[in-house]
Amino acid sequence: MLTALELRPEHLSIYLLEVKRDSTGSCIRNGQVQAPDDDLTATLYEHICETVVKAGYEHYEISNFRATRPLFTT
Repeated sequence: MLTALELRPEHLSIYLLEVKRDSTGSCIRNGQVQAPDDDLTATLYEHICETVVKAGYEHYEISNFRATRPLFTT
């Protein structure tokens, strides 16, 4: 995320990965990976949103951010 912010794109889409516990071949179902904790996921999402907004982006919709100042000036 920090690398993306350094590049200063005009738009960012940041999506949470949804893991299906019962998917065929699921590494969670097979016991290879622990299922993500809902509280931790929410905390990380809030941190991401705060960081991106502090970097000069406006949060709109659930996963989208747009730069509040122009990338290039003419």
